[in-house]
Amino acid sequence: MPDLLFLCRRVPYPPNRGDRIRTWHMLRHLARRHRVFLGCMVETPGERRWAGELTQLCAGTHLAEPPRHLGPWIAETVAAHRPSHAVAVSTEMAALVPAEAAPLRRRVVDMVQVESARRREDAARRRWPFSLAHRRAAHRLLDIERRTAQRFDASLFASAREAALFRALAPECAGRVAHVEHGVDTEYFSPARDYPNPFPNDRKAIVLAGVEDGAGLDGAEWFVREVLPVLRARRLAADLWIVGTDQPALRRLVDPPGVTLAAAHVDDLRPYLAHAAVVVAPLRRPAVGACMALEAMAMARPVVATPLALEGLTIAAGREVAEARDAGGFALALAAALSGRGAEAMGVRARERVVAEHGWRAGLARLDAALEG
Repeated sequence: MPDLLFLCRRVPYPPNRGDRIRTWHMLRHLARRHRVFLGCMVETPGERRWAGELTQLCAGTHLAEPPRHLGPWIAETVAAHRPSHAVAVSTEMAALVPAEAAPLRRRVVDMVQVESARRREDAARRRWPFSLAHRRAAHRLLDIERRTAQRFDASLFASAREAALFRALAPECAGRVAHVEHGVDTEYFSPARDYPNPFPNDRKAIVLAGVEDGAGLDGAEWFVREVLPVLRARRLAADLWIVGTDQPALRRLVDPPGVTLAAAHVDDLRPYLAHAAVVVAPLRRPAVGACMALEAMAMARPVVATPLALEGLTIAAGREVAEARDAGGFALALAAALSGRGAEAMGVRARERVVAEHGWRAGLARLDAALEG
């Protein structure tokens, strides 16, 4: 098998959040056809406990702390093993891939989303002088993205929309841009297993997870501030559980009664999904995929989502998922799901659709095509 250098910013295990899910599936897929040498950065000392899982998968691993220790390992690995391919997740990691004079024949960067576009959107929402700082940062980021794309053989994004956006911003690279859509592991996220109930009482649980970036946090804030009060006015006995990474902005959302922030780092989301009365995906700004909606649907749970949270999915709104555009409509759809009127049947239909059309196979085939050229 050919040797491949794989670089990512975070330890790609466990696959319990959007970026790790995507990176893990790419890594596992590539390891079936290559001898993979994995280099990544450790954010917390506890992440080192997953080194064994990665060592079993890869021919070589290096968990760098601090980041500057990654560079020498890359140089040593390239010199010793002369990998023919390299995959870098993010422009930051792409900058560490050796120059064209190295033995690498094919270089692929997974940018996931157009970060410069997200920064421009932030600028539009801020007042001067903060808006000016964000516009300048967006300009610098786009310059980095374009130079990275020019240096690599292929640049990947997490959706067709993001890929099209980058082609418009960097037309000189348009022919080397593709997308690898998020999928879901329907065997791992399966309702057929028994999971312990993480909720402490008999009240119904509304689960909101995947709050990992600005778009996710914006959606969570909107749900708590705008949707939840409408739901409370209907006197429905349900609690909101925000599950996932810990952020100061998230802690501010737990003030209303009946709102709980689960453990900061949940290694396994499946118990929360399995025992949720309904899962919400209140995304209002463009993001990089529909991971949480897909995982909840794979678990056959009823989902209420905004249109942006379902972007790119072949899901039948009203039959396989409840879709709502504003706070009033979202609360109404949520109330219907909590009442049980057809909610379980909708979850079953959602899983059937996800199993049929939203696995990782199609996206990872595009990754193979990018590597093969």
